Amino acid sequence: MKRVYCFFRNLLKPFIMFLYQVKIEGKEHIPTDSSAILAPNHRSNWDPLWVAFITNREIAFLAKEELFHNKIIGFLLKKCHVIPIKRNTGDMAAIRTCIRSLKKGELLGIFPEGTRVKNGKESEPKEGVALLASKAGAPIIPISISADYRMFGKNKVVIHPPVVLQDTWTYEESMERVMKIVNEGVTLG
Repeated sequence: MKRVYCFFRNLLKPFIMFLYQVKIEGKEHIPTDSSAILAPNHRSNWDPLWVAFITNREIAFLAKEELFHNKIIGFLLKKCHVIPIKRNTGDMAAIRTCIRSLKKGELLGIFPEGTRVKNGKESEPKEGVALLASKAGAPIIPISISADYRMFGKNKVVIHPPVVLQDTWTYEESMERVMKIVNEGVTLG
C-alpha cells in the first residue's frame, strides 16, 4: 500500500468519521483480496473520502484530469494512487491503467455518473465502468451514499452485494442495473 495513501487515510479517518457520524453498512461485500469496482453515487467532494474509509485496502480512484493541473494537488493525488482521466474522450491510457490495476487484484473506485450530481437528481451512468468490469473480469459493487453532509448529521454509506456482469447484458443494461441498486439505496436528502 502506498505510504501517502495510508498516511492520509489513517490521519483523516477518525476525525471525519466522528465529525460527520458516517454510518457504514455492508462492509462484508468488499473483497479482502480480489479485485472489484466500487461504484458509488457522487454528490459531494466528501464522497471519495467516505468510500476510501470503508475498507483498509487501498482504492485507486479515477479523477478528472483537471484536478492534476495544480502541481501540489496533482502530486498528492498521484501519491494516493488516483488515476487521471480525460473525460468524454475514451482515454485509452487511463482505461489500460484501470484494467492493469484490476487484473492485479486491486480495488478501483469510479463514480459511474462521471461527475457530481446534486439535489438528488439522477444522471446517465457512463458505460466505461461496465467495459472495465468486463475486460478485467471484476464485479461491480454498487454503493449508495445518503447524506446531508453536515457535521453530526445523517450520513450513511451502504455497500450492496457485488453485481457480476452477464454475457447477455449490454454495457448500458449492466450500468442501468448497477445504478438502479445505487439509487434505490439512497434514503436521505
